[in-house]
Amino acid sequence: MKAYTSDKVRIISFMSIVLVVFLHAFNLDNRPNAAPLFYRSWVWFVEEAISYGFTRVAVPLFFLMSSYLYFLNTDGSLAGFIAKMKKRARTLLIPFLFWSLSGIAFYLALQSIPQTAKFFSKGHIVDFTARQWLQTIFINPIPYQLWFVRDLMVLIILSPLLYQGIKHYWRLLLALAFIGWILVPDVWQNSSEALLFFIVGASLSVHQPQRIENNYARFSIIWMFFWMLLVLLKTALQFANVPQELIFGIFKLSVLVGVFACWSFYDRLFRDTQNTNKALLKLSAFTFFIYASHEPVLTVFKKVLFVILGETLMGHFEIYLAAPILALLFCLIMGYCIKRFAAPVYELITGGR
Repeated sequence: MKAYTSDKVRIISFMSIVLVVFLHAFNLDNRPNAAPLFYRSWVWFVEEAISYGFTRVAVPLFFLMSSYLYFLNTDGSLAGFIAKMKKRARTLLIPFLFWSLSGIAFYLALQSIPQTAKFFSKGHIVDFTARQWLQTIFINPIPYQLWFVRDLMVLIILSPLLYQGIKHYWRLLLALAFIGWILVPDVWQNSSEALLFFIVGASLSVHQPQRIENNYARFSIIWMFFWMLLVLLKTALQFANVPQELIFGIFKLSVLVGVFACWSFYDRLFRDTQNTNKALLKLSAFTFFIYASHEPVLTVFKKVLFVILGETLMGHFEIYLAAPILALLFCLIMGYCIKRFAAPVYELITGGR
C-alpha cells in the first residue's frame, strides 16, 4: 500500500471516530409521541441530521477499511488465516476484554457512591447473575461501542469461509449481503451492515486491490453535494412524518453515497497539500483509544451538563455540541498521558496501535 493511501486510511479512521462520538451524543427522544418541546423541533432536526444522517457513514467505513487491510496480500491458506487470527487476538480480543471489564468497574464504582448512584441506577452490577456477567462482558458490554470489535472478531473467525465465497462468487455474496442489509429487521441492523461492508472491503482486497489507490478527487464535490442532499431530504421527510419505508430507502442510499463521498473528498483536500495533514496524522494515533474510551465518558459529561444546564430545548442543543467535544478532548489527553507515562499499558489496551 502506498504511503498516501496508508495516511488516508489513518486520517479517515480518525475523522470517522469523531463522527461516532457525535453519533452517540444524540440526546433527544426521537419517537413520534415524544414531548412536543423536543420532537420535530429545530434542535431535533439538527441532531437527527448529524447523528442519524452524516455520522452514519463512519461504521461502514471502519468495516470496509478493516476488511480490506485484513485480506490484503492473503494467500488464502488456512495456516495464513490462523496466523492472522492469532495477531487479531492481540489487537482486538485483549483490548475488547480490557475495555469491557473497565466499563463494568467504572459503573460499579459510580453505583457505589451515593452522590452518583442515582445517575446510574439502571441495572445494579452487584446484583448481576453469572449469566448477566457473561453477557455484559462478551455480548453487550457497558461501553456499547464495543459491538464493533465483537462483530469484527466474529467475521474474522468466519474469514476462511468468507474468503472462499468472495474468491469464487463475490458478486453473488455481495448481492446477498446487500439484500440482507436492506431487508433485515432493525434489531440486526448493525450486524447486517458489518457483514455487507466487510464483504465490500474483502472483495476489493482480493479482486481489485489497486482500486483503493486511485485518486477520486475529480467528482468528489458532486458526491459530497449528493450525500448532503440525501441526508437533509431524509431528515426533512422524517420531520414531515412521511411513511418510514420511503425514509428507510433514502437513508440506505445516503450511507452508500456518503461512504464514497468521504473517501473521494479526502483526495480533493489533500492531493496537493500533503504537509497539511501532519496534525491529523498525529491525532490518528489515538483513534482506537478514543473509540474504546469515549463511552461511558460521553455519558458522564452529558449527565453532568444536564444537571448544570437543565432539560430545556436550548440546553439539549448546547449539551449536544459541548459533550462530544469535551469527551474527545478528555480522551485525547488521557490517551496522551497513558502513552507518555505508561507506554506498555497503552500498547496493551489499544492492541499495539
